[in-house]
Amino acid sequence: MMSEVFSHGPVWILAVLFATIGTGICSGAMTLAELIVGRMVQGIGGGGTMSLCFVIMTESAPESIHSRYSCYILLTRMCGAILGPVVGGLFVDHANWTWVFYFNFIFCALGLLGIPFAVDLRVSKYIPLRKLRILDWSGATMAFLSFGSILVGLSWGGSSYRWSEWQTIVPIVVGGGVLLSLVFYESNWALHPQFGRRVFRSRMMTMTYLGCFLHGFVVSFGISPNLFHI
Repeated sequence: MMSEVFSHGPVWILAVLFATIGTGICSGAMTLAELIVGRMVQGIGGGGTMSLCFVIMTESAPESIHSRYSCYILLTRMCGAILGPVVGGLFVDHANWTWVFYFNFIFCALGLLGIPFAVDLRVSKYIPLRKLRILDWSGATMAFLSFGSILVGLSWGGSSYRWSEWQTIVPIVVGGGVLLSLVFYESNWALHPQFGRRVFRSRMMTMTYLGCFLHGFVVSFGISPNLFHI
């Protein structure tokens, strides 16, 4: 949504800066609270860079090769999910845990150096306020609340609380209800839906989105022992 107003380049740089700042906070964290704040900032930046990869690919590449380029992006993510824990374990066993975050500075620097050569960093002098008004803020808020609530329940289940306790069930049920409301809102009421049915306009795009969705399960099951426990 931000890239529609301010273009891709500046938002991409901002996302990498967030990842770099979060990495710095984690590297100097002295308490668990500081580490959590650093990971939150780092996660915002990492999530932004990952999302913009798909946004830029969708708008700059022909639709006929979207599936192929999505595979390239997801393959890179999968390699990181496999190698990251291995390299991190080596640092923890043979050095200090802070080197896990110091190592990330290499990729942050590569991103800051490479992005200017990949996209245009110029920002329009005139920011179209009309675009800010017509963006699907309601849909984005509902998506944030629904998936956030579901993730809270899944994170608490089996660790902080039992799966049968209300502390685990209520967030999942509430998140599922908000998610269903989001689908209904986007299908019937949203004037400019962010999650409209137009994304499934062709069989190829539908298979691409399905592949990305399933890829998330593959990566999550591969790196999360709690999910295996489920």
